[in-house]
Amino acid sequence: RKVINKKNIFLIFIMNIGLVTSESSLNRKKYNLRNFIFNLYKFIEKIIFRLFILFCILPKTHFYFESRYKVVNKINNSPVRKFINHFPSLQFLLNYKKIELINSNSFEYLKKKKYKVKNNILLFLDGNYNHKEILVREGPKIKRNSEEYISALRYYLSVFQKIFRKPVEIALHPSSDILLYKRKFPSFKITRGRTSEKIYNSSVVFFHESSSIKDAIILNKRIICFNTNLLGNYVSNLIDTYIKNLKVPYINIDKIENTKNIKKIISKGDSKIYKNNLKKYSYENLIPDGNNIPSDKVLKKIKEFISKENKKLI
Repeated sequence: RKVINKKNIFLIFIMNIGLVTSESSLNRKKYNLRNFIFNLYKFIEKIIFRLFILFCILPKTHFYFESRYKVVNKINNSPVRKFINHFPSLQFLLNYKKIELINSNSFEYLKKKKYKVKNNILLFLDGNYNHKEILVREGPKIKRNSEEYISALRYYLSVFQKIFRKPVEIALHPSSDILLYKRKFPSFKITRGRTSEKIYNSSVVFFHESSSIKDAIILNKRIICFNTNLLGNYVSNLIDTYIKNLKVPYINIDKIENTKNIKKIISKGDSKIYKNNLKKYSYENLIPDGNNIPSDKVLKKIKEFISKENKKLI
C-alpha cells in the first residue's frame, strides 16, 4: 500500500457480500480473556492503520462500493462527514472519498446464473471447527470439544435426512481437511468448491455462520441455523448475530431434541413472518440498488471518474 501511495493511483474498495461482520458480534456475556486480547490487538492494529492513512503514510481509498444500505447511509449522513464536506480544506480527513451503494455479488450471480434452481439435497455449510482463528481465540478447549461437536452435528444431519427424505451434502470451508471430514462423516457426501451451485440445488440449507448463506437468502431457500457453544465464545457470538439479524429458525445442537420439536422449528421457517424478515434483510443488504448489476455500476463510476480526471489534464 505504501508503494501505491502516489498521486496517479486510486484505491477502490468493494464490499458486496452483504452480511454482518465479526465486529458486530460482540456479546459481553460470552466474552473471555483470549477473545478480549485478540480483539484488543485487532483494535490497536486498526487505529495504527488509520493514523497511517490520516498522515498519508498509506493511501486513502477513493471509491468504497458497499451493498449494505444502512452502512452507506450511516457513513454519508454522519455529522463528521457532513461537516468536512462543507470545508474542502478538510477533505484530507476522509478515509473514503466516495461511497456508492451497489447490489451484492449474490444478486449478480442470480442474474447471470447458468444453473437451474432445484431442491434435490440438504446442504450444510461448513465453517471449519478447526479454523486457526478459532483456535487462537479459544485455545485447547476447541480440540477437547471437537468429538462432542462432530457427534452432535452428525446426529442432527441424520435426523433431518430422515425427516426430509433427501441426501445430505456437506459443503466444506476452503480451509477444512476433506480427508478428516470424510472419516468423521462417512454417511454424507463431502465436497469442496462450487458452493453457490450447490445452494441452487438444495431444498434446505443448514449453517452456523457462513458468508455463503447470502445465496440461500436471495433464492428464498429454507434456512435453519445450528446453534452451539461447543466451538467457543467467538463462534457462539457470531451465530447469535446471524440469528438476530436474519431471524431464521435455529436448533441448539448441544442438546437432543425429539422429532416433534424439530418439526415445529422447521414449520416456523415456513411462516410469513420469517419469510418477510428474510425479504427485508435481502432488500437492505443484498439488493438495495434496484435492478442494477453491481459490476456494471462499478465500471460506470470508474469510467466517469477517469473521464473527469482526463479533462483536468487537458
